[in-house]
Amino acid sequence: MLSLFGSKYNFYLSLPLFVALCIFVLFAISEGPGLPSRVKTSKGHQVAIKLPDEFHELQVPVMNSAKGYQVALKLQDDVSHACQVSRRNEETPLRILSYGLDAVFVPSKALPHPTSVFCNCNATMSPPKSRPAAGAVFVFKAARTGSTFFTSVLTRLVKETKRPISNYWEPFCRPRCRNEVSYQERSLHTLMSKSCKWGDVCQPDHTCSLLPPNEHGEPIFMAQANARFFHANVDWTHIFKDISHPRIIILRRTNLVQMAYSKFHHGGCSVVAGKKKKRGKFSKFDFTSLLDCAEHYALGDQEVSSSHAFQAAEAVSQEPLSLVYEDILQDGSIVQKGLTELLGLSTTNEDIFVGKASTKKVHTKPFCDNANVNCKELRTALVGFPCLFKQLDREAEGLVWTVPMNSDSKIDIAGDCKPLPFLNAGQVRNLMDLYTPLN
Repeated sequence: MLSLFGSKYNFYLSLPLFVALCIFVLFAISEGPGLPSRVKTSKGHQVAIKLPDEFHELQVPVMNSAKGYQVALKLQDDVSHACQVSRRNEETPLRILSYGLDAVFVPSKALPHPTSVFCNCNATMSPPKSRPAAGAVFVFKAARTGSTFFTSVLTRLVKETKRPISNYWEPFCRPRCRNEVSYQERSLHTLMSKSCKWGDVCQPDHTCSLLPPNEHGEPIFMAQANARFFHANVDWTHIFKDISHPRIIILRRTNLVQMAYSKFHHGGCSVVAGKKKKRGKFSKFDFTSLLDCAEHYALGDQEVSSSHAFQAAEAVSQEPLSLVYEDILQDGSIVQKGLTELLGLSTTNEDIFVGKASTKKVHTKPFCDNANVNCKELRTALVGFPCLFKQLDREAEGLVWTVPMNSDSKIDIAGDCKPLPFLNAGQVRNLMDLYTPLN
């Protein structure tokens, strides 16, 4: 089941109960003795907190039962840490220079950090008790998160429903594409509602037409995109306006060393506009290449993508589904339950990430066995980068890692991280797991 409280708490809370718990948490972490009358949303707007009518009735079973009290305390800890991460990184945001595009900063007014949603106890995103079949699916990704593999699985899964399908791969995902807010909003809205054919990803809505339903159901529209190529100010409420049953998926990869090496081989990791860096299996993957790829592409682009994804999720009032590359490789059969439920599809005993994949993993040998990698040199250079050092040293274990952070919760490529437990049956990864405190 999807849960705002992470994979450790696999049950639903009703919206009134969630609001009640939010109020309890805000009371617990507030400086003053009383409840704050107003809080900020992730967009920075002031909104009033209305005490639900059921609060006094809920207060006794929630606060006085052992289980309810433990959940409330755990929520308090989670929200308190989310606030710490959100506020600390607002002071010194990440500066991201991928693809030679204009620098973007996360968090910023246009790109709030995902933890801000949890910090503000935003109750607008909730998993419904039952889901109708998805009418639109938007997958937020970064390069080398396993998106090609995942898209092949998703496409084959949806095709089995025999519903009409329009699928769009990486709209606007070229540095030369127009970066105008209104044009991108209009085009992406069209992709979520019409069948389009394009010869150029920079003009995705060039030739479009209505896609009628068939005897198996309404059409489904899907897109997979690297949000680094979207304007920071796109408004997802405009993109998803009047779109039927939209769903949001976030793809993440947590071993930044492996992800950086993969990106080095596929397009390189230029951080200067118009300047191409050496790349490929015959170019040395040295310390500088690792840092450029890891900081701006592996870490930076994923932070940008997740910020857009949570804004989109708020726009459609649906909690996003976070799928982690390493979780899928460890046991895709666990991950698929959350995916099929999100899409409103029937579950299957088959591991869809094995049986329905039409692409295969490219880099299969141990990292240090690659001819253009000198792990001895990298380990020496990474002494001041504890997270990257650990991920290099333990890369063969396929672990899920937290985001690199300093002890004060500042997200930093030179920070530390720790491995997270793999999912058990019935669990779903929550994005906030990746921002778990170091101690």
